[in-house]
Amino acid sequence: MGTSSRMDDRTPELHPPGIDARGRRGRSIPRLFRAFLEQAPEIDQFTLRFVDHGTERAFQESYQRDTLPYVRLAYVLGVAGCAEAKDGSQKL
Repeated sequence: MGTSSRMDDRTPELHPPGIDARGRRGRSIPRLFRAFLEQAPEIDQFTLRFVDHGTERAFQESYQRDTLPYVRLAYVLGVAGCAEAKDGSQKL
C-alpha cells in the first residue's frame, strides 16, 4: 500500500523535529540561553558580587589588571590637556 505522496515519506519516526536535512540536531536559542544560565556563576542580587569568594577575588584581580593601563592613559591625557589649557589661557 505505497503512496506516491511526499508527505507520507515524512513521518515523525524518519524526521523527528529538531533534526535538519543533514541529520544534525538543531539547537534553539532558548535552549542555548538556558544552558548558558546553568553554567553562569551565581551572583548576589543586592551587592552584585559573586557568591563564591574565590571567583570574586579572581574577577577583581582580572578587572584591575585589565583596566589599569586605560586609567593611567586617561590620567596622563587629562594632565596633558589641563596643562595645555592653562598654557593656552596665559597667552591670551
